[in-house]
Amino acid sequence: AANATLQQMTDAHPALQIALPDLVAHAADKIVANANQGLAETYLALAGSLNAPDQILLRQTLLRFALQLRPDLTAARLLLADIDVQANQSDAALDILAAVKPTDPLIQPVRIRKATLLAAMGKSSQAILLLNDVLATDPGDIDVLELKGDIYRGAGNFPAAIAAYSTAIGKLPQPAPQAAWTLYYARGISEDQNGGWALAQPDLQAARALDPTQPYVLNYLGYSLAIHGDDLTQAKQMIEQAVGEAPEEGAIIDSLGYIQLRQGKIKQALTTLTRAVQLQPDDVTVNMHLGDAFYANGQKLQARYQWQRALNLKPDAKDESMLEEKLKKVADTESHS
Repeated sequence: AANATLQQMTDAHPALQIALPDLVAHAADKIVANANQGLAETYLALAGSLNAPDQILLRQTLLRFALQLRPDLTAARLLLADIDVQANQSDAALDILAAVKPTDPLIQPVRIRKATLLAAMGKSSQAILLLNDVLATDPGDIDVLELKGDIYRGAGNFPAAIAAYSTAIGKLPQPAPQAAWTLYYARGISEDQNGGWALAQPDLQAARALDPTQPYVLNYLGYSLAIHGDDLTQAKQMIEQAVGEAPEEGAIIDSLGYIQLRQGKIKQALTTLTRAVQLQPDDVTVNMHLGDAFYANGQKLQARYQWQRALNLKPDAKDESMLEEKLKKVADTESHS
């Protein structure tokens, strides 16, 4: 009965699946041995039942009470770490999780949570080390391999990301489940960013085949086809489908505007890209494209403003160079007018 209960719990919370063998091994352990432990469990249950945004401090307080009574209540540490992250207290979240012992039945979810936190803080090397510890115990965990790939990709290490995704894809059941679109999509992006568009296309098409209405796949594939000079008509069809699936997604609206601009439909592009900036005002690419549309429409002052705004958003080196070149170009034309 205990094993069945644990299986139901991990089915409801897939992130705990990796801890199932350890949880099963401790299934016979007594959960509450005394009144203090019972009170700690009560505090944990109460904190877990609250979810309103204005209850963060109350939830943190309840969980700290629980941990004072029972420092080994790892479920309380995991929940408190999640709440600390919501409160922009990532360092506090790491400190809470640091006390979990390597022998704890929940050590694998804890390592994964710490790795996610470290990656978000720009500490990808430390994050990868933790995930390698997890994979040493369970080398076939597809979710952990995918997370490893995501962290490498976020750090700009595309060859390592491709290797992690490829290992995960090699462990998929056949036929691949629909949810596997994320792996092919992520590997396709990594291949494209690594300069391998010819390798990226089959992966992106595989992601599309697994989930034909996934807007992010349709958008990336369509936009990339346009960027690489392929069939604009096909690219536009994909992006229009993506817009239909996610009409409030600024990056997708931007892709449509970019293609309209490439097709010479300047007025349409201006309308579309203005909408994209309204939806995603702090995106470098979206602001740059709107500047391009203004410039194509002869509105050089507005173009300069939009490009300068994009530059102020701290673009990467490639976009920064492009924006500076655009601003120089418009300045030169104004000085000769």
